[in-house]
This record gives sequence, C-alpha cells and structure tokens, in this order.
Amino acid sequence: MAEIKVSIFKAQFFGAFPGICNQEWRYLGFVENAKIGMVQVYAAGNNGYRGRNTIGSPAIAAYKNRLIAVAATDANKNVARYSSKGKGSRVTSRGDEWKDHPVRPDIGGLGSDREGPWPTYMSSSRTDPKYGPVRAISGTYMITPEIAGVIAMLAQLFGVTERGEALDRIIKAVYDSVDTMTGQEDWEIGRGFVDAWAAYQSLVAVGISPARPNWIVRFSIWALDKKPVQTGPPNPIPAAPPRPK
Repeated sequence: MAEIKVSIFKAQFFGAFPGICNQEWRYLGFVENAKIGMVQVYAAGNNGYRGRNTIGSPAIAAYKNRLIAVAATDANKNVARYSSKGKGSRVTSRGDEWKDHPVRPDIGGLGSDREGPWPTYMSSSRTDPKYGPVRAISGTYMITPEIAGVIAMLAQLFGVTERGEALDRIIKAVYDSVDTMTGQEDWEIGRGFVDAWAAYQSLVAVGISPARPNWIVRFSIWALDKKPVQTGPPNPIPAAPPRPK
C-alpha cells in the first residue's frame, strides 16, 4: 500500500492580523509549507463591509497555487457584502513593494446561509431527519471547508497520494473549471465560482483515470449512508470551570 503524503490544510483566522503579509508569514511556516507541496485553504475574512483591500491573513499570503484564499457568495453566486475584498490587504495596497502581489481572493463559493450540525443545547434552525439539529449561518469560514473538501475528494478519486506535481494538477483543474460568468471582478470572487463536477470532468478529459476505491472505502460509504441518525439524549450543557480556591 502506498504511503499517503498528501497535505491539505484548512483554517480560518477570522481576518486576524490584516496587516501581515507574505514576508512575515514565511517565519510562521505558511509559505515554507507551500514550498514543500502542502496545499493550504484559508477564508478570506469577513471584513468586506469595509470595502476593498480587506483580505485577512494568512489568506493574503501567496505561493504558486498552494495558498488558496476563499470568498463567500450567496445562492445566486453573488459575493457577499461581508466577504473580504481584494485585490490585497491594507499593506499590499500601499506603495510599489507589493505591486506584483497576486490578486486575492482566489476562488469563491456558497458561504451564506449554509446549514451545519448544531449542538442540541443551543437554539437550532431546524432538526434534519437524518443529520439532527442544524443551523444556517454565514461567513467565509462556511465555504472554506468545502473548497478544501473538493480538493481532497478529487485527490482521493484520482489516486493522488503524494504532494507535488500530481496534487498541483488537481488544484489547476479546480481553478480552470470555475464558473467565470458571474459578472464580478477578480478582486471580489477571484478566478470564479467553484465547480467540483467540472473539475472532475476536466481531469478525465485530459486522460487522467479515476482510481477505484478499495472495498473498505466502498463498504464504509455504504454503511454510513444506511445507518440512521443516533439522536439519543441531548448534549449536556458544558459545566462552568471550577472557581479558584
């Protein structure tokens, strides 16, 4: 069995440290990790209400296609007002030092009114018959996991088990297959709106064959699909921390 060495990392820093840029982030390892092939997917931030050049860090950092900044849209593929806008940050928009810095964000996807699992001791939007309590919230952090998941799914489907050229080909397919007909600028939505199926088709079209999952993976997917939701008792409210003596 091949050793799996693919690294896809997703994080949301809530637009922290908006003034930090590429050079400083090298010391924290983001760019250095990208150089060794690690794909990192970051939420662009939720400071778009302030206008342009509001991309947060580390989403502002760039290295080839391996540091991915994600914008959020509504269901009509319109970039949300809160989604941080490019083409850069407060720092990269000043002077000539950053004039050649890549435009951020890189890609967009549905991040508004996205439903997700919700603790039973908190107020949920509704109870899904299969997944249990869910609540709809909005943010660039709601689409970032999906973008990372699309990349991971395609890597699995096409048998990519190592960082490097093969994984870069997956990223390129995702970028080349976005919906560019949204009528929005690159500093709003990046290259376009993510389309996982189009990316899959583009890889097949150039002669890359998907790998057949082994029987363990196929059985696990079947079992998870058949297994009913275990509702059980509600999650207990977390206990308060003990008072200092």
